[in-house]
Amino acid sequence: MAANTTTSSTGTVSGTDPNFILTYKSGNSEALYLMVKVTMGTMTSVTITLDVLNPSLHATDKYRMTALQGTDLVADTMVIKAAGNYRIPIPIIKSETVIYANITPSGAGLDGAIVANFMEA
Repeated sequence: MAANTTTSSTGTVSGTDPNFILTYKSGNSEALYLMVKVTMGTMTSVTITLDVLNPSLHATDKYRMTALQGTDLVADTMVIKAAGNYRIPIPIIKSETVIYANITPSGAGLDGAIVANFMEA
């Protein structure tokens, strides 16, 4: 049986199918872009959430990027449901030095392929 894969040429991919984490150390104080190329294979979707590490606050605590849904604060979750190339803007502040993209295909043991790269603004 095939397995989902996630690769990157700009960051470090860890984890196992279906839970991958792309880690990127940034020197940028304005914004980053997550460039994602998805080949669906037998996957039905790819879910992405983002965390940041701000060593000015704590050496290891990650902070989840969030969005408002009405008055509720929720994790900013992106769901990709079609093959293609996607450019996702990521606002950061200077003290956020490590960015984590949590990439989860829609099931283990499927044959999707994801190429994810961070690009500095």
